Parts: sequence; C-alpha cells; structure tokens
Amino acid sequence: MPSSTQVRFIDRVQFADGQRLLASDLQSLEEYQREMRWLHNRSLHQPGVASGFAVRGEKGAPALVIEPGYAIDALGRELVLAEPHTEPVPPVAGDGAGNPVLFDLTVSYSATLPESERRGVSCSNATHAVRLQELPVFCWVRVGSPDAASLRRQIESGERILLARVEVLNCQLHQRVSIAQRRNAKPSLHPYVFAACSQVTWEIENNQVGVHGIRLRAAGGVSTKAAGFRTAPHYFASLRDAHKIEIERGGSQDTVLIETFAEISNPKPEHFDFSVLIPRFLFNGTNTSIDDVFKAIRERIEDEDEGKKLAWRIEWFGVEG
Repeated sequence: MPSSTQVRFIDRVQFADGQRLLASDLQSLEEYQREMRWLHNRSLHQPGVASGFAVRGEKGAPALVIEPGYAIDALGRELVLAEPHTEPVPPVAGDGAGNPVLFDLTVSYSATLPESERRGVSCSNATHAVRLQELPVFCWVRVGSPDAASLRRQIESGERILLARVEVLNCQLHQRVSIAQRRNAKPSLHPYVFAACSQVTWEIENNQVGVHGIRLRAAGGVSTKAAGFRTAPHYFASLRDAHKIEIERGGSQDTVLIETFAEISNPKPEHFDFSVLIPRFLFNGTNTSIDDVFKAIRERIEDEDEGKKLAWRIEWFGVEG
C-alpha cells in the first residue's frame, strides 16, 4: 500500500479549439481532478467517517442497515454510499463454547469501476449505455482472528474504515451495534490524553553496577495498547513505589531511602521503553554502598515469592494530538 503522504503528480489536461476528444481525454481530465482532490484530503484530513454512515442493528437482528454516508481513507479516496445498504450478519453460530464472536464492519474504496450495461429504450429497438452505481466495499473482520491479520493492518493504516463492532451468536446480533471504535475524518481540536499505572518486570542492565550507578529497565517496555493511540504520543512517566529498599545487615534489615532518575525512549503508539538510574553518588559518605543496594535489588528481582518480588509500578500518561 502506498504511503498516505505519497504525492503523485500528473499533468494538467488542456484542450484546443477543434480538437477531437476521445474517452481517454475525458478520463485523463477526471484523473487529474481526482488526484488533486485526493491530495487535498490526505493533507487536511485523517482516515475516518466524515458524515453519515450510521449503522443500525438491534439485538436479535440478522442484518444491519447502513445509512448513506461519506468517508475518507488513508489515500484520500472518498467512500460514498448514496442509498441505505443492508449487510447480513456473518453466518457464525458462536465460538464453539456458546459465547458470541466479535466482528468489525469495515468499508473500503472499490478500485474497480462497475461495468456499463445497455438497456432498451421504450417503444424502440434502440439501446443506450447505463452506468451502474459505484459502491464502496463492505467487509466483516473477525476480532482476534490470526487469519484476519492482514485486514486488521489495513484498518490500522486507514486503508479500511471501521464503521461498527458487533457480537454475533447463532447468526444474529447478540447485542446492539457499537460504534465506539470508529473515528472521524476531522481530528478533534482537543488532544487525546490517556493515563495508567502499569506493573512491569524489571531487569538490571548488564546485570551489574555501572559507572554511574544501577540502571534498571522495564523488560519488553511499557505496553500502552489500552490507550488506543494512533500515532506516537508524548509520554510522561515516573516510578510510583521506588522510594526505599530493604537491606540486610548483620541479621537485621535496614530501610534505605533511594532516589531515581527516569528516562523514556523509543516512543511508539503501543509502547515505550522505560529505564531508571539509581546514581552511585547518592551513597558516597553513607553507611550503605551501591553494591549493597545492587545486591538487594537483584535478590528481589530474582525472588520467586510474588510478595517479595520487586514490584515497582510505573505511572504514565500519553498526550496525542
């Protein structure tokens, strides 16, 4: 699929007096206007529903009714439905355990023009060409199915526009249609903000004390899938629980207060990398050495007892837009 920012330049069509025009000339003119319009759409809008495309379906219904609407995909192409359309519910009985199956209803641009057909004229043997109505393509995508991975990527990239999500049981709607998952072609004027507190698995960089101190990182990064960001947001994060550590000395435990410096890197829509540094200089001139802290942290990371395992949580929020 071409990039949504790709620009395709074509020549502006010009005509001269007395020139004989062929179908290809008119098609070239239409192509120029279309490409300029799609470029405009890509530059000023995001993929999504611009107007209409209301989806109606009550519990127990065997089909959905999709109202006329206008949407734009990632390439700036217009998806236009001029008349109401009825789309049957996927013929699925369930997930095999008596539970409903989730499906997303999508709409996409049809790159194939409908064929012309010739129809007779009343009271005459003559016929004339009739252009059939151009329609967008509707498609059901099963949520969580490995077989639908390619279609899911097209939804995420904006090549397919998600209109609604349904639960299907016994070949009919198990609940009312949900449109909470769809997005608008016109971005909100307000930024999208999502915050959470994540539990992660910690690891020590190089499994040793570094030149500057102990650097810990969240193994595998911090997942932000629950936020549903579409682009890499600005992330802000800090440790919630890292204020003290228990260190054993001569059979007794001492509580040592510590300070950490956090770092965020590799921000992506679905995750970011997070690490913290416990500086070596904090323990200069104290009864606690950096090696004592390192030993205590490593023991807690490797402890099999969940109650004793290092469970520092990360508070974070992302701002998109």
